[in-house]
Amino acid sequence: MAQLNKENLNLSFYRDNAVNLTSYSYTSSPTMAVQVAYDSIVKLMDLWEYKNMRIYPIVGNEVYSEESKVKNNYVSLKEALEKQTIEVRELSTGGTVNTLKLSNLGKDTIYIMAGEVVLGGKQDRAIGQELILPPGAKDVQVKVFCVEHHRWSQGSDGTKFNGYYGIAGNQVRKKVVVDKNQSQVWAKVDEAHGKAGVSSSTSSFKDIKKSEDYMKTMGDYKEYYLPKLKAVENLLGFVIVSGDKIMGLEAFATEHLMKQQLDKLLESYATEAMQEGAKVTVTTEQVDAYMKQVLDETKQEEIIEKGGSELKLNNKKLHISVLEN
Repeated sequence: MAQLNKENLNLSFYRDNAVNLTSYSYTSSPTMAVQVAYDSIVKLMDLWEYKNMRIYPIVGNEVYSEESKVKNNYVSLKEALEKQTIEVRELSTGGTVNTLKLSNLGKDTIYIMAGEVVLGGKQDRAIGQELILPPGAKDVQVKVFCVEHHRWSQGSDGTKFNGYYGIAGNQVRKKVVVDKNQSQVWAKVDEAHGKAGVSSSTSSFKDIKKSEDYMKTMGDYKEYYLPKLKAVENLLGFVIVSGDKIMGLEAFATEHLMKQQLDKLLESYATEAMQEGAKVTVTTEQVDAYMKQVLDETKQEEIIEKGGSELKLNNKKLHISVLEN
């Protein structure tokens, strides 16, 4: 077993040959294992495979669940915008493409995930970093990327952002989170529109939802996966594959954080699977090999640095995201 420190939300790996079960776990002691609930038996694989995508859920045991209950004091960016407890604004009246400022007007701590898209201001933006915004935080500058290339003018809300899209399609999100390249973000937005068969006068990523085919297929993915994932107790994350590749891994410190982001993350990954994926040919052995790399304590930070993001609070990880190109 590659043993890592659960305090930092790292993962360990082991195989139980007796039940043919491959498990991935967060561990601080032998009694604190958080196991991935999947079996290499084909029948079970079929349960978590639909169209171009297969999901490997990561779940926590009862001990971990009890410990994590005290950490449920975060609200999502979506909820904060709906309740108007966060203010998202352009940096100035003139605006700066790759920077916005955030203020927490409420009493709850707000968790903001890299890749989330806010609507308004002078152009829609995707958040470029993960952060925690505590109560009272004011004018915190955050890195962002434009996902609306052909607009640079204030809407009815002036320099404020009051709208919320969700998480950008995973192929766009990778350019935001990993490559951090504005030109590549715009190119991927245009590519996503082209594959969805939609046109957008301002090239806003949100206009992908103008496609009836896209919305129908996305609805099918969500109808299949969401009930299954929501029914998983102590869900902490997942590994998702499509075609012959692993698309990525998401792992959260608590079920509360995971299920806050579940719907949005599923849409993000499903968008990539729909537009760039294929029938799953990835084998369990390939996923095992991948996980051994990700979970090796000597390699994990390097892997995240090259292709993902993480959020730490008081030197403890709240979220790990590994995005594969």
